[in-house]
Amino acid sequence: YNRNCLSLRQREFATPEQRRRFAAWIKKRLRREAGRLEHVDVPTSGESFTTTEFNALDFLSTDEIRERHIERVFGHRVLRLVRAERRAMIRELFGTKPLHLEPRSERTLNVYAFYWRRLSGGRVFLAPLHVLGLVFRGVRRTIGKTREIIREIVAPERAVEERISGTAPFAVALRKIHRMKAPALIEAMRLRVEFDPAYSGAPVGWSGEPRLEGIAEFERDLEFLGLHEREREEIQDLAERNRRRVEELHEFMHANEVDFDEDDPDLRRRGERAVTVSFMTDYDDIRTLARAELWLEAALVRMEARDCRIPRCTIRRLFAWLGRGLARHPVDRWVDTCLGNRSVSRRGRANFKRAWHAGDRVVRRTVRAWIALPVGAGPRGVALERIRAAYRARDEVSRELTSLRAIQSLSVLEVRNYRRLVFDLGGYAEDGESREVAEALP
Repeated sequence: YNRNCLSLRQREFATPEQRRRFAAWIKKRLRREAGRLEHVDVPTSGESFTTTEFNALDFLSTDEIRERHIERVFGHRVLRLVRAERRAMIRELFGTKPLHLEPRSERTLNVYAFYWRRLSGGRVFLAPLHVLGLVFRGVRRTIGKTREIIREIVAPERAVEERISGTAPFAVALRKIHRMKAPALIEAMRLRVEFDPAYSGAPVGWSGEPRLEGIAEFERDLEFLGLHEREREEIQDLAERNRRRVEELHEFMHANEVDFDEDDPDLRRRGERAVTVSFMTDYDDIRTLARAELWLEAALVRMEARDCRIPRCTIRRLFAWLGRGLARHPVDRWVDTCLGNRSVSRRGRANFKRAWHAGDRVVRRTVRAWIALPVGAGPRGVALERIRAAYRARDEVSRELTSLRAIQSLSVLEVRNYRRLVFDLGGYAEDGESREVAEALP
């Protein structure tokens, strides 16, 4: 553009040859296949440009003020060319191979016709040869595709002339955008679901906090990305787990009649939210200790039952024994020093050890948290002390939640803005596509 474009002012004083060359260049560019490249030599020291007005942003943005300036300086034909090549570039990058141009036999499978062509009349015995031929064709196609990719990298201006232009609706561009941008947003969503009860669809407090109704906020974000059910499962499972844990917290707080003696409703709400986050994430083993005694009652019944069969892990147990320097097993220390007068049978003790070495996270976390307590301290009392400490740390938790929400919100805006930019640059509105898809927010 900088080598060939003549401004309206320059055309008034240009020679007939210069005007003819400029008109031929415009005509050639408008006639070129969509999205194709042109080899441009590196400028030499003696070469002069007709202008230095154009830059990369003219093809990577849709600034109306800038477009009016180009039209005022270079005329409507140059502006139309800029828009056409900008559109072609985006359609090429965010398009796909137009399958509707392929022969019908290569893009469909007719099982009935395949049977009569390949399997009927004894042809089934020739199937191994047919499979061998398919393998050979696949290898040949792979080599040809590799050669095409290498040639496109080495000499793109020649290779692309033989390749079919990628054209597709905005739905295809959306899929490509999401493959690039969605992973960061999904990770921000997962991180926020881990820590933010309101985002998971759970109440942030227990004293008069209304239960959230309707669709949870994270569900709207998942819908915004248009993820499949399988891709949503991890975040949905995390949210469901957090809602169960919040219900456990409410039962624990009401059962112990905990009162923080706080008159300010805003401070109370932020304090209860800090406790909810701490319990939900098991910060400082709050949740583990709060439910340790109830867990012990249920675990003893299960471990001492005659039908309880937990596989032995002899090798793992041996390495664990060597790893802790031949010291006593944590389960033995826990039973002997923490359970007081409660008796645990040999069967129960052995099953607890087997569960430990089998990788039971609940057994390991509970035993470790319990034996770390001061001598004579009960898990429930320590849990209540740590809950009060979490309540007092409400300002820190609020700042961290604000940061998480900001990161996740900016990730949503990045995806939305990228959608909108591609929609505008690609001129999808000219094809009758709805702008609402590009502008939509959760």
